[in-house]
Amino acid sequence: MDNYDPNKVRPAKCKTCPYRGQSALADLVPELVTMALTQSNHFCHAEQLQGLSPTWHCRGTRDIQLQAFYKMGVLEEPTDQCWAETLAKLRSCP
Repeated sequence: MDNYDPNKVRPAKCKTCPYRGQSALADLVPELVTMALTQSNHFCHAEQLQGLSPTWHCRGTRDIQLQAFYKMGVLEEPTDQCWAETLAKLRSCP
């Protein structure tokens, strides 16, 4: 994806987010968490359900990443701002 932006995350969970307790997609959560912590970010599925190419990252998945990376000591605090700052620092390393 040419315009991939790891910091472009939905400000809130979408109406059908798997991380909402009663979501019809809730059974996907274990797989999404594993993927988010071991492989890659997860795009919000809402755009795909509308037939659009995904551009936003899933808020539910990012919240899981923020908490996990904070607890591992990768992030100083579990916030989107800290995520963006940490990513920028990592990208500037030789």
